[in-house]
Amino acid sequence: MKKLSKGILAAACLLLTLGLPLPTFAVTRGEVVEAVIQALRLPPWSGTARFADVPPGHPHAKAIETAAALGIILPTDHFHPDIEAARAEAVFLALRGMGWRHEAELFGRLFPLPDHDIPPYLLGYLGLAGAMSLPAPREFLDDPRADVSVENLLRLSSWLRSATTRPVSWEGRLAVDGLTLVVYRQGLGTPPTSWAVQVGEYATTEEAAKVQAQMRNLGHPCFIARGDEGQAVRLGPYPHYFEAWTKMTTLPSQFPATVVPHGGNGSRALFWAGLVVEPGGTMPSIVTSPSLGAPRLPLSRMASLRGATAAVNGGFFSGDSVIGTLVTEGAPYSLPHSNRSALAWDDSGQVAFGNGNLQLYLDLAGTIHPVTGLNRRPPEQGISLYTPQAGRFARDLVFGAVEASVEGDRVTTIRPWNASNHAVPEGGFLVAGRGVAAEELLILEPGDEVKLLWRLTEPQLQLPWLLQAGPRLIADGKAVTTNEGFNAALREQRHPRTFVGHDGERLWWIVVDGRSPWHSSGLTLDETRNIAAGLGLKNVLNLDGGGSSTLWWQGQIVNRPSEGRERPLPYGVLFGSGEPSSAP
Repeated sequence: MKKLSKGILAAACLLLTLGLPLPTFAVTRGEVVEAVIQALRLPPWSGTARFADVPPGHPHAKAIETAAALGIILPTDHFHPDIEAARAEAVFLALRGMGWRHEAELFGRLFPLPDHDIPPYLLGYLGLAGAMSLPAPREFLDDPRADVSVENLLRLSSWLRSATTRPVSWEGRLAVDGLTLVVYRQGLGTPPTSWAVQVGEYATTEEAAKVQAQMRNLGHPCFIARGDEGQAVRLGPYPHYFEAWTKMTTLPSQFPATVVPHGGNGSRALFWAGLVVEPGGTMPSIVTSPSLGAPRLPLSRMASLRGATAAVNGGFFSGDSVIGTLVTEGAPYSLPHSNRSALAWDDSGQVAFGNGNLQLYLDLAGTIHPVTGLNRRPPEQGISLYTPQAGRFARDLVFGAVEASVEGDRVTTIRPWNASNHAVPEGGFLVAGRGVAAEELLILEPGDEVKLLWRLTEPQLQLPWLLQAGPRLIADGKAVTTNEGFNAALREQRHPRTFVGHDGERLWWIVVDGRSPWHSSGLTLDETRNIAAGLGLKNVLNLDGGGSSTLWWQGQIVNRPSEGRERPLPYGVLFGSGEPSSAP
């Protein structure tokens, strides 16, 4: 009966139809892969590549190579197709074939695991298979060490076929000190049409072109893809995952690279993760990267330096500069971007949404002057202000500027640009002026009073923490469709998203993954609004998305950033943060 292996499922179904007993032998790993590929109707590999563990003429070679081409079996896996398969291994292959690899590995890192004596890397897959809305067959969960029988394989195939026609989802929750992590996944993934190796993302076309030339000199086909923060250099595309992975491993160490999906559509797979501040929970703080010693830092680095419990990315930026109003600890950090929407809050739990337009002035010994630059070079004839959150020393000052250090609303020193190290007082701020403004500063004397005055268009937003982003998606329970100057591509195409919303009691910060048909396709802004409304959110603000969308929880990046790694950010929203532990 073991000769049934090439068409084991068809033969088993025939035996059942005839009322004959099923064979009792154990099923091999190759047979499990064949069953998974067939049940999920995954597109077969049509190339000539062959997985190293598969001898020529093997009956399951095509299915195994399909699994390798799609990244179900990874290049580092030792597969051995003719070894008898354990039930836990079958669950592992099934979830990977469904595109739920990230969720299974996340489950293994964060959530309580089943108590079974199986290899640790399989426990997350087993735990997730039992927690899904359509759980795996019971025998696979109860006795995962047992060999897969023909009858087991029939049940596994039936489960997978059901998953292709029925809604499949999973939600996991963890709570710590008034903060809840929510993780959600729905739908089966669709394999990408090919794979690429992302070498990096660069701020300018010139930088990207230089790296592209270096890759071509190394013999790699490559192209430049426009990203949301610059130009991404990618090798390929390659139809087989192993080919992309091999190219990645041969790159020089100065080019940190990762394999990313390339092409493919039609998937409605969706993954999101959220941080929910429960009533009475500690509100988050905004922490800037320059205050930790660098213009931009990965969110995980910011969070670990501040001893945070969790963290999420915030509003938009370009290079090292924040786009839009940012207020940290009651001190303005950056000036507004027109009248885009904003969120403000205080440590007691008060929350306000509205227009983020900020007006900033300095009272110089009784004379009011508008501040035309904040934590950046003053314009000609203008005044700029530098705060400690932007770093210990002012950047970009130019010859001819005059500086005044202010502490406790009093001038401590006045000096020309060439007689200063541009230090920013820790308990105050540095004023810099050019042209007429420089002459105004030279009139001041140590001890003169200098006050910082700021107000928002909507006074209810004048709270210690504020970030401007946009567009607003929901206001007081009603849909908002004004675009706030954002282009159609950002609004109408599916992208990774970050958004924040309030349900009247709880503040939700949510990151949605995208740009991966296997894992999560992302959302349009209309779809984001619908998701938020489904969660009961009455006020919702869109934040920065794309490759910036990142959520960190107790030492783990919970989502899967679309570029395959974290993007350095100029600031983050941190929960449960303490004091910096060390320099970056």
